[in-house]
Amino acid sequence: MPIFRVYTILEKDKTDPKVVNQPSHDMIKKEIGKFIKQIINVTSVVPKLEGVFRKDREEVVEKLKEAELTGQGSQSNNMSEEDKIAMINKKYFFPPPSSSKSEIPYVEMVSKNSEVNNITTYITE
Repeated sequence: MPIFRVYTILEKDKTDPKVVNQPSHDMIKKEIGKFIKQIINVTSVVPKLEGVFRKDREEVVEKLKEAELTGQGSQSNNMSEEDKIAMINKKYFFPPPSSSKSEIPYVEMVSKNSEVNNITTYITE
C-alpha cells in the first residue's frame, strides 16, 4: 500500500502540467510528528518495565548469593566470608536504579533530548 502518490494533471489548454502530491508535504510532516510522539509515548513504559525486571532479578540473585554463601555451587570454600561476599557482589553486580525515586518524566525527557530533536528536524525538513 503506497503512503505517497504523485499525480500529474494534464489540461488541454495549458502547456505546463500540474503536479499534485498526495498527501501534501505539510500533511506528511504533521503525520511524522504524530508518529514520533506516539513512539515516545509507547516507550515511556520502559522505566516501569525496568523496575519490574529489576525486582524479579533481585529476588533470583538473592537466592543465588545465599546458595553460594552456604557453599552450594561455590568453588571458593577456602575464602573468608568477607572475601566470599565481595566476590559474590562483584559477580552479580547490577547498576542501581536511577537516583530519584519519584516518577521519571520520561516523555518530557525524551522529547527534549537534543539527538531526538535533531533527527526529527532532519526527517521533517
